[in-house]
Amino acid sequence: CRDQDKKWTLQKIPITQLNSCHVVDYEHQLIPIVLSHCHYSLTYGKGQQIEYDFPALEKHILDRFIYGKPHIMLEIPHVVFKEDRYTEAIFGAIRKKVHQENLPREFQEQIIN
Repeated sequence: CRDQDKKWTLQKIPITQLNSCHVVDYEHQLIPIVLSHCHYSLTYGKGQQIEYDFPALEKHILDRFIYGKPHIMLEIPHVVFKEDRYTEAIFGAIRKKVHQENLPREFQEQIIN
């Protein structure tokens, strides 16, 4: 959890206004931080051992990349294909001609499970 004395507000930014300061460059930004929070030891007969300081790593990543960054609003436009519109019209016509009724709850659960 974030410390209570550090206050931040969640801003939102549309994906169309996104730029390089809003995203994480894994190779150049994240790997050095991960490496700075691991401890190497070389013991005769055991080889190299690596231990990670996960609480410190988590805090560093949150402070560096999460807190204070805006929430990216993903806006995926709805695309309707021509064939889908045709199929929708056919099912609409069938729905008008054939009486529709809901399946009993037990059948719905059988289909889902």
